[in-house]
Amino acid sequence: MINSPDLKATDAELLAELQRLRESEQRYRMLAEISQDMIFVVDKQGVVEYANPYAAGRLNLSLDAIVGRKIKDLFPSPAAEQQLRHTARVLKTRQPMYVEEQIYLSGGMAWLSTWMAPIFDEDGKAVAVMGVSRDITERKNIVKALRQAKEYAEKLIQTANAIVVGLDVNGYIQVFNEAAEQITGYRAIEVVGKDWFEIFVPRERYPAVGEMFASFVSGEVVKRFENPLITKMGEERIVSWQNSAIYEDGAIAGVISFGVDVTERRKAERVQATLYQISEAAHEAQSLDELYRLIHEVVVDLMPTRNFFIGLYDAAADLIKFPYHSDERDAEWPPHRLDKSLTSYVMRTGKAVLLNVEEIKR
Repeated sequence: MINSPDLKATDAELLAELQRLRESEQRYRMLAEISQDMIFVVDKQGVVEYANPYAAGRLNLSLDAIVGRKIKDLFPSPAAEQQLRHTARVLKTRQPMYVEEQIYLSGGMAWLSTWMAPIFDEDGKAVAVMGVSRDITERKNIVKALRQAKEYAEKLIQTANAIVVGLDVNGYIQVFNEAAEQITGYRAIEVVGKDWFEIFVPRERYPAVGEMFASFVSGEVVKRFENPLITKMGEERIVSWQNSAIYEDGAIAGVISFGVDVTERRKAERVQATLYQISEAAHEAQSLDELYRLIHEVVVDLMPTRNFFIGLYDAAADLIKFPYHSDERDAEWPPHRLDKSLTSYVMRTGKAVLLNVEEIKR
């Protein structure tokens, strides 16, 4: 019999290590027992070696009814086959695996996120798989609801009759709906990600608009305002905007704006105001010459009219006479008969005509 102090010391160390392992195992088991995740161990034959109380509760079974039974006896066929495939893969690859899938638990179908990892024996062979499953059904439902809300909002934006434009804090375009495409002539693919002010509202041409946007993103919310924008064809359109700030983590991250093209409305209002001013001039003028001058002054506010005349047709004399004219080139406007000029055309037809330079040349 060998009774060496070294052997006694070794035995003591082994016993101490064994005690530490038992205590460690007990702590881990205690954590597993109180965990609100489903924890299980399945061997190579698909037999459940361990399940914690929470897993038993979610399956609405006792622990005795779970441990020692095969997976295929605990779950419907498709789910059991899927579980066994996961187990076989982990055992074969010897690597952890993560899956998200729906499975039937007591109370109905549930989404589970599961981490599965191999358990090795003393020889390093993978002999079982430990799994930890968490119910993520609520999270999945929230994500689904958010996705549906996002899709609904995007459809609403795209089908809106109003212009919808979203800008980040630097003025770069994030949202550009179909109405915006129709009114501006630009496609969304051409402008998204680009500077709104460089394309549509040049700062050097409309400095007040850029200043207003800077105030907006710094926290001074301007709910409504009007400003012109330049279309792809170079036309200026007047848009009335209603704006809302977009917040991220409590800070302004951008602005979403709903716009209505009021160009024609504003033109009609200006024409109406001009007609009213002409009516007022007719009552105030002391002579026809003064009335003609006042009419010219009023029309200047409506459109560029450096060259302006008033022509009257004298049917008896068959002449067009010009009681008032203001021209950059011709100082004299003698009467003349109806001819092929635009003035004669208007006299004959009684219709207003708006022509550009190219149309006049034709």
